[in-house]
Amino acid sequence: MFALHNSQAQRRQDIAGHTVGNAMVLHLENSISAEARALAMNVAQDDQNDIVVLDVAGDLPAELWESVARALPRRRRRGVRLVVCGRYRSSSTLVGPWLAQRLRRTVVAAHGDVLPGASGSLFVHPGPQTGWVRYRPGKPGAWDAKRFPTPAWDGALTADYATSSTGVAEPLPAGAWIHHAGAGDAVRAAREWLVSSVPCQPDVLLVLLGCPGTPPVALDDVLRFWRTLDETHRRMVRFAAYGPVALPPGETPGRALADLLGEPVVCLTGVPLGEPAKPDVYTIATDGRLGWNAFVREVGYAPRERPTAQPPAPVMLSYRTPEFFGRSVGGPVFWYAADAVIEVIQGGLWIRPPEAPRHAPRIRAARLDPDRSAVVFDDANEQQAARMRVLAQDVIDRLDPATREHSVLVQASALAEAMADATGPGQAPAGGRLGEEPAAPAEEAALPVAAVEPATAEALGQRAPSIGALETLRVGVRPGQAQGVLAPDTGPEPAPEPVGPPASPAPPRAPAEPAAPLPAPPPTPAPAPPAAPAPVPAPAPVLPPAPAQPVAAAPSIIPPAAPPTAPLAVPPAAPGAPGAAPKPAPGGAPVAPRTPAVDVAAPADPPAAGGGAPRLQQAPVRAASALIPGRGLGEERAWLRRSLNTEFTALSTAVTRVLSQHPGLKRAADTDPDEVLTDSVAVRLYLSPAGSAIDAGLRAARKGPHVPFARCVVAGLVRLPSHRGATVYTASPSAQQWRLVTERKVVTEWGFLNALTEPGPQTGTVDVLIWAMTARRTRILEPDGAGHADNRVLFVPGTSFKVLEAVAPGPGTRGRLFLRELAANEIDEAGKVAEDRLQLDELAAGSLRRCAERWAESAPASVVGEDALARFGALPGLTG
Repeated sequence: MFALHNSQAQRRQDIAGHTVGNAMVLHLENSISAEARALAMNVAQDDQNDIVVLDVAGDLPAELWESVARALPRRRRRGVRLVVCGRYRSSSTLVGPWLAQRLRRTVVAAHGDVLPGASGSLFVHPGPQTGWVRYRPGKPGAWDAKRFPTPAWDGALTADYATSSTGVAEPLPAGAWIHHAGAGDAVRAAREWLVSSVPCQPDVLLVLLGCPGTPPVALDDVLRFWRTLDETHRRMVRFAAYGPVALPPGETPGRALADLLGEPVVCLTGVPLGEPAKPDVYTIATDGRLGWNAFVREVGYAPRERPTAQPPAPVMLSYRTPEFFGRSVGGPVFWYAADAVIEVIQGGLWIRPPEAPRHAPRIRAARLDPDRSAVVFDDANEQQAARMRVLAQDVIDRLDPATREHSVLVQASALAEAMADATGPGQAPAGGRLGEEPAAPAEEAALPVAAVEPATAEALGQRAPSIGALETLRVGVRPGQAQGVLAPDTGPEPAPEPVGPPASPAPPRAPAEPAAPLPAPPPTPAPAPPAAPAPVPAPAPVLPPAPAQPVAAAPSIIPPAAPPTAPLAVPPAAPGAPGAAPKPAPGGAPVAPRTPAVDVAAPADPPAAGGGAPRLQQAPVRAASALIPGRGLGEERAWLRRSLNTEFTALSTAVTRVLSQHPGLKRAADTDPDEVLTDSVAVRLYLSPAGSAIDAGLRAARKGPHVPFARCVVAGLVRLPSHRGATVYTASPSAQQWRLVTERKVVTEWGFLNALTEPGPQTGTVDVLIWAMTARRTRILEPDGAGHADNRVLFVPGTSFKVLEAVAPGPGTRGRLFLRELAANEIDEAGKVAEDRLQLDELAAGSLRRCAERWAESAPASVVGEDALARFGALPGLTG
């Protein structure tokens, strides 16, 4: 009875029709649903059909369709494109033939789910045989298209196509997507974004390769899909790497595809977004998120004539030019000032004099970095270098926010030198002149980190790009020249060896301050780390014989027999390792049973001539430095896994979960996942309260087991996102400490320097503000509890800072210390700081001053745990 009454009530209701956007919305209720309104407002105009959106939330009795037919005009020259919203959206395939016969009009109805796409497109999927079906009066339905508006290549891919046992080619509104078939959540989230954001271009068949957070796509999968296309569709294909792709060593996707397919291919430098007629192309950063709005949109690649031949140089096919560019003077070169031009290159922009230098082809061949946009300024002429830098800074400040945020200044000389190293002598063609078509050498290389300078002081506080190519750095760090992380291997260095049982154990020395406990292990048991050697039981710490002169004791790191909540202690390094204790004489007493670890706290510094006063840090020898040696970290990682096996096992599960949520940390093809896990666990251990004793040994330039541990921490930090902008913390220096730092022009910190990107508790009398270039954000590896610090960043050991401004604290007033992180190319071999960077100093100081004023008027934004507070009180460059 109720159903009959409800049906009769609906029968008495008339369908109301309202024009919304480009569609007519038919509905029963007094208001239009949000789904129907959004679809009608955004749908593109149909030149051949009236778009009708049926918005009915309840049941759909047969009488309702008669009301729909009466509400629609009988225009024989135009058809109807019907979209049904709500529960019964699939009923359009049933009513389509009926409406076509009833109205004597063509009806185009969706067979499958209608997914709204970018720029008003409608995509009918998923499932086989889905799409728009055209019904004509008195004729059977015929498949019409997959997409609306219908592109010229619409029939190239209409259903999922298995390219291999693990690969699939999936249709999208913009084209096709070749990805791993078995990665659920990552593919599902990416699919939703690609459907709703990437526009369908009428003459461009976009083929996306890979998916962030999934295994790499094999080139064989691409080849199998390519062979399903006819010649017409192949000419419309534009490849774009969206996720990892399995490539030969040193190859780019475009180069590998051209050689594999044996035909010229065109690759986009990112993913197109925006209007279909002329979309912007945004890079996909190494963490899977959107990068920057690339200037070069399309790059063409031709196949090699034979497998052993030199590959043809890639050709820049299309590029964008911001509105503030001047008139073109030939190709991608534009006037910007009376004495300077802007040239669009693959890696970004190049500001140079009108006469191109000899190394121009090398600059043009620099490979695009998805994480950062390079604004290269020419510095071949010393008189013009400052002028070019000023113009380059002005260009960055005028760019769109998405590109400006990811922009960095790069010196042309450093970039050309790095390209010469990559291509070899004599392989790059000679430089061209203004107006000539830019050519590129056959090889490409990533931008050198050593050439990067702060892009703009106005970008303080913004999210800085992640500089993910630190492992390509070829400029070593000399004593007094601290900036990079990797140092050249200038000679053999003793490596950590397996810890052997000492001949005569001695009781451990009592610690000055007990180390804080490690965070509690996860509730589920953690599996043993893969490929790790069996743990070697280590005895109690052995102290070296007392020397004739007082020497600081190295911090001891011994694997504890207690649960993981016991203090973290650094086991002694093996004989011959950096900082190892003298090997005891043979014939000693039997090895004592393993005892719980006790941290041996070392004095902050050896006594100075005048007593125990603080001193400036001295550049350490290689065996006492945390800089990564040129031979790699194989021995250090094996030592850490073996000597801290208990702590490593306790944290490996939690860190593995973090790494799975941030695939950008382990995306490099040449990175072993076990190495990434080991380095990340080292960072987590250092950030915990138990890691606070590591810095004392580094700042005192002592050899010891803290050195291999710190090197693993450095390797883990360089994979984390970087921060470029203002950092801050508070300190309470003594008068001597203040004088040692402020009376110098440059100080170098050989331990890890902790700072915050937003102010925390004011526990000191001096506000220390640092303009950072390469500080690493530690959020994803921060420990829980009292050791946690919001917005923490770390400067790696060996970083140099220039003193910009110092105001001593006074009665009732806070002190202030402004520092700027120095780039490696700002310090020569003798440790002398370049004098031509005064403008950078002024920009950094001005921005730090504005940040200090803004932060003084706001409450602290960073919460720092009680156990982490002590990490933020040290002035850089001092031993204590």
